[in-house]
Amino acid sequence: MEFKDLNATQLAARQGDANAQFVLGDVYAQGNEVLQNDLMAVHWFRLAAAQGHALAMFKLGQLYEQGRGMGADAKQALQLYLQAAERGCGEAAFLLGLRFDQGQGLEQDQKRAAEWYKRAAEEDHAEAAYNLALMYDMGRGIAQDYKLALRWYRRAAELDHPDAPYHIGLLYYNGQGVPADNKQALFWYRQAAEKRHIEAQFLLAAMYALGQGVPQDDMQAYVWGSLAAVGFPDAAKIRDNAASRLDAAALAKAMVLAESYAAEYQVN
Repeated sequence: MEFKDLNATQLAARQGDANAQFVLGDVYAQGNEVLQNDLMAVHWFRLAAAQGHALAMFKLGQLYEQGRGMGADAKQALQLYLQAAERGCGEAAFLLGLRFDQGQGLEQDQKRAAEWYKRAAEEDHAEAAYNLALMYDMGRGIAQDYKLALRWYRRAAELDHPDAPYHIGLLYYNGQGVPADNKQALFWYRQAAEKRHIEAQFLLAAMYALGQGVPQDDMQAYVWGSLAAVGFPDAAKIRDNAASRLDAAALAKAMVLAESYAAEYQVN
């Protein structure tokens, strides 16, 4: 249920609609359309949670952890996160994965972290899919498996995670979990570069300069080298070498294109 009308939401919540109770709790927690009121947020989240509303359990857990509307209670917060995750709340599952991964409030256990990341990723949580992919990629806490790393990087990329395409590009470039394929590497580096991933911008410039996966292109090498030069001295070398091979007209065009790209893609 989306919040549309406060009076209608209040009426539905009083009549026992769990979705309306959750929405009303969120309205009070954030102070949208009403004065922010943690006590009222707790009240409505509790009613929704009692009916099995997973996201209400998660939000209530956050209030317990932060001590908002009641005394802080980390144990109760954790219990609510577990209940929410078991009912399919991706945010709660991700939080549990992160806690196990980093040993925050729980004994560090990366195997369990991977299990919770997987559950969150299956609920379309982009950061969980990315973290799970990293664990498979590096063999951190679980057996290294490049094919599974690629699977979860792809899922994270589908969910618009900005760093996932870069790692997909690396796997294709290095032939890890897939046959080495410079064209695919270039494609994925480009996806990451356009999400302001500076390492991808640098590698993209290098591939254009060397003609890897694409015909050698000094203009593109100049453009992406210019963008990556803010963080990589070697990118400035790629840019300058490309500039030396361009005639005056082509260089002027490359400079205009680089300025255009910088406005949209350069890391600030």
